[in-house]
Amino acid sequence: MIDATQDIEDIQEQINDMLASSPEEDAEECAIHDYEGFAGYSVSEYKSIQRAHEVACFLEEHGKIAGDLLSHFGG
Repeated sequence: MIDATQDIEDIQEQINDMLASSPEEDAEECAIHDYEGFAGYSVSEYKSIQRAHEVACFLEEHGKIAGDLLSHFGG
């Protein structure tokens, strides 16, 4: 599991490590297939690392109401 509130460089490093250990030769793409802690906000499969980080930090700061607002207004 990758904590999306970490620095983006740390997130990217963890993704790079995951891709390097993939059984798929020359793996270079990643996608979000499972997530938790986004307070009802739906994270799309190919959400950018930057956007996922911004949303995670916003939710961490403002709580569930922030997830409700993002969901209601489309992110």
